[in-house]
Amino acid sequence: MYALDLSGFGASETPKNPYSLDDYARSVFKFIQTLKLKKIILVGHSFGGSVAIKLAATHPKIIQKLILVSSSGIRKMTAKKRAVGFIAKCVKPFFRSRYMQPFRKKLYILIGAEDYTATPKLTETFRLIVNEDLALILPKITQKTLIIWGDKDRATPLKDAYIFEHLIQNSALVVLKGAGHYSFLDKQDEWIEAVERFI
Repeated sequence: MYALDLSGFGASETPKNPYSLDDYARSVFKFIQTLKLKKIILVGHSFGGSVAIKLAATHPKIIQKLILVSSSGIRKMTAKKRAVGFIAKCVKPFFRSRYMQPFRKKLYILIGAEDYTATPKLTETFRLIVNEDLALILPKITQKTLIIWGDKDRATPLKDAYIFEHLIQNSALVVLKGAGHYSFLDKQDEWIEAVERFI
């Protein structure tokens, strides 16, 4: 079993330039090639789920099974989001001022993106990634896929789980009641049981 700290996360170095989702996928693929790993069961949580989706869609011979846990990757441009986007553009100069720095960090923490507040490059990385919609590549995933979600998840809404289940042909969804975005911590025993059944 290998647990990776992606560039800019945990103990890994911050990338010199803003990373796209494809950049992250390539770095994980390079890790897989270096260790000559085969028939991988790939687990991705939140943003890691987006990276896992990219890898599963582009390297089906290497990724044997896929487990997505409260994965990001679904982007819906509703009227509400358009309005929020317009307001965000209007307040952008003020929001970036040094007076707003403490509040800006709290906002990123609130939406579950505190890792991206570390440096300006990671903030730009966050912008690149959240603007990418993976819905179009989900049907390309042929691997058996387990989707695990907490019904109290506020970072990635439960409705996204049903979109993943619908678009990934060979998938099954497990919803853990009372669990939030970190279902593997909130409902550890149930989470492990679901994974063991799948594996």
